[in-house]
Amino acid sequence: MSQFGSAQARSHFGKRTSGFQGGGRPKAARMSREEELSPSAMAFLEAQLGIKSERPSGSLDLTGGASASKGSEKYGDKPVAWIRIVSYLIDSLIVGLPFAMIAWPAFVAEMDAPMVGPGGKVVGQVAGSAAGELVIWKYLLMYSVLRGIYSIALESSSLQATFGKMMCGLVVTNKQMGKPSLGGVIMRNTLGRLVLNVIPFSIGYWMLAFNPQKKGLHDMMGGTLVCTKGTAPGETFSQVFA
Repeated sequence: MSQFGSAQARSHFGKRTSGFQGGGRPKAARMSREEELSPSAMAFLEAQLGIKSERPSGSLDLTGGASASKGSEKYGDKPVAWIRIVSYLIDSLIVGLPFAMIAWPAFVAEMDAPMVGPGGKVVGQVAGSAAGELVIWKYLLMYSVLRGIYSIALESSSLQATFGKMMCGLVVTNKQMGKPSLGGVIMRNTLGRLVLNVIPFSIGYWMLAFNPQKKGLHDMMGGTLVCTKGTAPGETFSQVFA
């Protein structure tokens, strides 16, 4: 009898048991953290409780690096319209002032250059002539190219915003309020801006006031939104512990 009891005790030693034992009280099974929860569930709990995961250096991150990618991506909250005018003016000063300081001497020299007619006779200055208009358009094109490079470089980066937008608390996002694609940002700041400025009466800009998502024509062409800065959409308990 004693041997049977000891054998039964040895057979259960170290194993998890479930159900009711001894007087109808449930015996809680002590399970290790790895057995109880999946890595994604543990990462979720650690994020919610502010616990830093203790992984040995060089160990494999079973969460797939999701937290790192989310940390480098900016998310949008609410599309905006009129505050974008302020950010546009700030960016115009940031790009325009240095450009004007560098290009102004050359611009003045070209406009003041004499116009030589037939026989080498000076007939006037470039300023006020058709040649002067071409000079003006040349420098406007140079400024537009510089402004486009500035906007594309910053809006497609991890910042997702120009300096003017950052000062106003705005970010450029895709339709899902996440990071926009490089192609979308390029379309927005090249062909989109060109079409926007060619259409008469600035209709492309006025669309911001009436569109539910506060989209201008260039936003529609690039598939982008300009929103106030938001937070990453967190996973719910039902999604993590499903």
